[in-house]
Amino acid sequence: MKPAIFKPRGQDLKSISGFNSDWADRIALLILVGLAVDILNAFVECKAWRIGLTILANALIAIGVWGELWFLKRARTADDGRVAEANRAAEEAKLETEKLREKHSWRVLSPPAFTELALSLRGPAASVLISYPLGDTETAGFVTQLSTAFRQADWKVGFVASSYSAPLTWGVVVPSSLTDDDPLRRIRLALSAAKIEFISTTLPRTHGLSITDAGSVAPSVAQIYVGPMKRY
Repeated sequence: MKPAIFKPRGQDLKSISGFNSDWADRIALLILVGLAVDILNAFVECKAWRIGLTILANALIAIGVWGELWFLKRARTADDGRVAEANRAAEEAKLETEKLREKHSWRVLSPPAFTELALSLRGPAASVLISYPLGDTETAGFVTQLSTAFRQADWKVGFVASSYSAPLTWGVVVPSSLTDDDPLRRIRLALSAAKIEFISTTLPRTHGLSITDAGSVAPSVAQIYVGPMKRY
């Protein structure tokens, strides 16, 4: 079994870096010993001894320089590996943070998306009735943002908060339009222009309690649904 001084304490990069750094410091002492031998050589009168000490001093200095550079290179390689590991860990932590933020954050219409939606909705007078799950605060907040854009485009807006049978339909649902001048088609085009995801299918069925605030919407109202944010 090798003594601890001759092998790293562990196989991790920190231990390998420390081991090589320590040996770089130790072997660098040979340079000082070589210089000391070279100085001592100046006081030696025997020619043979002087030649031998000169060779020894040069050898010690050469070994010390080579050994220090070799161990420092290995230590730097291990340190570079540690930096790479730290960067990978930081990147993974950042991705996890983004996933958690996306999972637990509320939907927000960015100013550019809001402006694009309101501009794209402009046209002939129209009404929309937005239905959403009862008691879902996040969805209600998103519906409020959408309805504000509709109102800025001079649409009349009403609401239906209902309970739905599971499983819930996620996101925005805009039924298919029957004609080219159907307000639903304008809604789909506006949502696409604002890069707001939606699906074209039938509205989900309500189940139980519904609270309607139709306001002053016209009888031929376009109906859309806004469901919870899909978080997984």
